[in-house]
Amino acid sequence: PTMAENPAKKLKPSTMDLKVTIPQAVVPDSAVTRARKAAATRFKSKLANPFPDEKEIRKAYPLKLLRHYSGDSPDALVTSVKTAAQPSTRVTELLRAFPKAERYKPDPKVTSIYKDEKAVLARNKDATASEAALKQALKLFAFPEECKQKTTRNAMRESGLDGEALMDETRGYPNTLPAWKKTRTGKFA
Repeated sequence: PTMAENPAKKLKPSTMDLKVTIPQAVVPDSAVTRARKAAATRFKSKLANPFPDEKEIRKAYPLKLLRHYSGDSPDALVTSVKTAAQPSTRVTELLRAFPKAERYKPDPKVTSIYKDEKAVLARNKDATASEAALKQALKLFAFPEECKQKTTRNAMRESGLDGEALMDETRGYPNTLPAWKKTRTGKFA
């Protein structure tokens, strides 16, 4: 029978096993024994003087803080002697050869910048002192901002306000809110 006659029988392509077995070097038993003995001798000091456990560390720590002090004397033990550095003639000559560093002197323009800023601030104060500017500022400050962090500043502003007064304001009833928060019942409503 051919493939057309018997479709249930499918031909599988022949595959080849690609495993490669690398022979391992056979270690003689005597070498294994010697390696184990050497490891045990290296570890022997750790067994004789084991690492302290948590309880011992906690108990010893207050004493560790006092390790520089001996007896009743509160002065620290001086273990090292600092030698005085002798001046080097070569370094001294190099320092004399370099020019003296100029100290920073404030720029005279700085004072004029402050005067300009004061003039700009005075102009801004004059512009915002009008009734229309005050109305716009109160209106903008009273409404919650429309941005990604919608609840940050608005929640901080409303956290100190009375909840019932806020509800009365949304309904348009008289309330005890400050003037900047009265969007419906305030002076500029």
